[in-house]
Amino acid sequence: MNKYIDTDIAEKSLRKYAEQKHANGEIELANGILKAVCKLRTLPSADAKEVVRGKWEKSVFAGDFHKCSKCEGVWNRKFDFCPYCGADMREVE
Repeated sequence: MNKYIDTDIAEKSLRKYAEQKHANGEIELANGILKAVCKLRTLPSADAKEVVRGKWEKSVFAGDFHKCSKCEGVWNRKFDFCPYCGADMREVE
């Protein structure tokens, strides 16, 4: 499974790390980190959104019904995704 990061946060973190290394006299390492930041900006971005995860809970409505832990939608069977809110209900390893 792919993992996506917020490049703005990554860039800010790397720049801070480069400043620390520069202040410690590690100029070449700091320059290398800044080159990596420049390369990061040239990479294509993915059209990604945060995954909302939920789980099916036993409904008090009726014994054979299941309730979404995110939106409390009730269904008579379990789905991989909640039909109401779209929460991912698959087990995470």
